[in-house]
Amino acid sequence: IPRHDGTIRRPQAAMTDDNHAAALRLAKTLLQQGRLDEAQACCAPLLLRTPPDASALHIAGLIALQKGQAAQAADLISRAVAADPVAPAPHSNLGIALLRLQRLPEAIASFDRALRLNPDYAEALNNRAVIELRRGQPALALRFLQDAIQSLQDDGQRDTINLGQALQM
Repeated sequence: IPRHDGTIRRPQAAMTDDNHAAALRLAKTLLQQGRLDEAQACCAPLLLRTPPDASALHIAGLIALQKGQAAQAADLISRAVAADPVAPAPHSNLGIALLRLQRLPEAIASFDRALRLNPDYAEALNNRAVIELRRGQPALALRFLQDAIQSLQDDGQRDTINLGQALQM
């Protein structure tokens, strides 16, 4: 495509749904591997879509969270929640970002929304237990942890450690 200055610009190919899904999978894999800058670079073009994809916003928020950028994480994840309000994971991760920002009532509300969407969501149950331990409510924390452990199908190690802490109180 000719520009007004006489140079030629190649048209960019539109991102297909297959490419989009592959980029999301790659960003998630890179995030899980701790390769945050690469995951962020992979996610950046996905955020340019109109409207931005809820999963891309969520992954970008998780990257920001792992980079210690809780305010940016809360912004991105809250946009993911607005784009897909029935997915429990973004609600729970928004709670984590809000907790890091010392916004306890909002964090609790986010975890509780995740649990309304999926009462067996172990991550949200565990996060509620952590909050209750911090608030000096070991009996309530123990109930959340017991529910989390019961709901786990794979690895309950983190929840088991927190259960041990709750039992020692």
